[in-house]
Amino acid sequence: MSTIADPDTNEHEVPAPPDGGEAAAPAAGSCPNCGAPADRGQLMCLECGSRLALGYRRPATWRLAAVLGAIVLLIAGLGVAFALATTNNNDTTTAAAPAQTTPAAPGSPADTPPTATQPTPAPTASTATTPAPASGGTTAGTPSTTSATPTPTPAPATSSGWPPGKSAFTVVLASVPSKSTADAKLKSAQAAGITGAAVLHSDDFPTLKPGYWVVFDGQYDTIEQAQAQAATDRGKGEFGDAYPRYVSKDANAKP
Repeated sequence: MSTIADPDTNEHEVPAPPDGGEAAAPAAGSCPNCGAPADRGQLMCLECGSRLALGYRRPATWRLAAVLGAIVLLIAGLGVAFALATTNNNDTTTAAAPAQTTPAAPGSPADTPPTATQPTPAPTASTATTPAPASGGTTAGTPSTTSATPTPTPAPATSSGWPPGKSAFTVVLASVPSKSTADAKLKSAQAAGITGAAVLHSDDFPTLKPGYWVVFDGQYDTIEQAQAQAATDRGKGEFGDAYPRYVSKDANAKP
């Protein structure tokens, strides 16, 4: 009986009969090529070497098993790599930690503030001891620990404003909207020899136009007295516009 070799598997196959009928089934327990006896399940003929288990196919599940095995190996490899990286990082941190520690000074415990006596700074001019005069119960020659504070010179009584409850004529030297300007005018008046000059706010007096700081000179019972003083003040410094005015906190008061 002639055979045909399969080009894919190189297996010998029994050719089909010319009439299209089915090939005669080989005898059970024999080689289909040479007819030599063979045991059931035998893979190869001992006589001609032909393969007996032609219907064997590798199971389809082997690919799935191979893929799962590869995934398991990949996960295991990643876990090992992560563990190694973590170990190396911990080793690096541990090795670098001692370099950041500043050693304590010899003979002094760490984190303990120094207890040595701090040097006393030299006394300055403002804290130097000054001998106080022997008055007010202070013994002569006893140094004083406080510096003398200069006593400010009191301002003239006329700079405190208009006398309380007074209604009278006065001489207006200047009328300005700013308090700082009024204070400057007051100093100029005093420097020019107008000793009775002072400052008031017109909002406190209904007989004056509100909203101004007024630099005035004195209080007079009659308009004639105020006019005479205004003529005198007009000859002093920058007050050439001085004029008399009646001042009262009573809106109904008449001169």
